[in-house]
Amino acid sequence: VQSFTILSDSTISAIISSTNTSGKLSITSSGVTGVSNDSLFIKPTIISFDPLNVRIGSNLTINGKNLTGTTSVKINGVAVQSYTVTPTKIIAVVASPATYGAIEIKTIGGTALSGTYIEPIYTWSGDVDSAWTRNTNWVSNAVPPNANASVNIPITFNSYPTLSSNVTVRKLFIGSSTTLNLKNFNIDVKDTLTSSGSVIGSGSLRMSGTTPQ
Repeated sequence: VQSFTILSDSTISAIISSTNTSGKLSITSSGVTGVSNDSLFIKPTIISFDPLNVRIGSNLTINGKNLTGTTSVKINGVAVQSYTVTPTKIIAVVASPATYGAIEIKTIGGTALSGTYIEPIYTWSGDVDSAWTRNTNWVSNAVPPNANASVNIPITFNSYPTLSSNVTVRKLFIGSSTTLNLKNFNIDVKDTLTSSGSVIGSGSLRMSGTTPQ
């Protein structure tokens, strides 16, 4: 520990240091060491994560401290699909309907939130047809939840998406040689649009955010 004070024959006050990890307590006095029956669980810390932009269904690596005993991993309140834990690392599979927000880790020792937000990406595959709302047309069968999802439409040899209702997304990426068919519906982009492809149809692509385009 960083420091300690003996308050009485039965009480010690100690300040935990940044290098301490969860585990049993030991106290040595006059050459004799006593070890606690129970473990002390220290509040977890998130140091970093990779990647910052993660595709739904792919792995997210979270680096931190005191991660042993993790009971929950969430992105903006949505639980990940699965995860494995070591004392300093969590590898999690990102699940729908996760959207832009903080990573939250809960352990027996407490809760940690990432200081930086993560951007889950919903990626079009067009494996079945052009229906935007069909889950099997998206990687990992994950249709973007409306309003705060970031969407990637990459080049594919399959069908390109066609709207059947109005849609709102956070970010929209339209790849080279790809086409988004609005028909007579609108798509609102709350943050940024990155496009080297085509948008067709009588509907509107509207920028509703404050980021200059």
